[in-house]
Amino acid sequence: MNNDEVGSDRVKVSFEETQVSYSGAPSRKCIWCKEEVAEGARICKTCKKHQSVWVEIAFITSGFVGLVTFLIGVWVFAGERIYEAYNGVFGVYDVEIVEMVSDQYLVLRNTGTHPVYVSDV
Repeated sequence: MNNDEVGSDRVKVSFEETQVSYSGAPSRKCIWCKEEVAEGARICKTCKKHQSVWVEIAFITSGFVGLVTFLIGVWVFAGERIYEAYNGVFGVYDVEIVEMVSDQYLVLRNTGTHPVYVSDV
């Protein structure tokens, strides 16, 4: 058996490009790594990337959007806790008398940063 018989029977070898293609299945080059893939292949066996640019863009975009959403959630959660801690330490308890009609009727306004419970005035 010589090299011509082996090459013509199952495998077609192109020495100029150093790529192997099977004669039974049409093939094309991967758009990312330029390796040879089957004509209907959706994912390259070498680089594991989709052969559609839009699918790869969607994967990258969804990952970026997920990361941004996570960071915004952490910022909101941490910001609220930091604000509560700051008000707990440096907050002001202050009530202002707005109107006093009689001994039993009094209008108050909370001008501080904390909720205020008024029992005796």
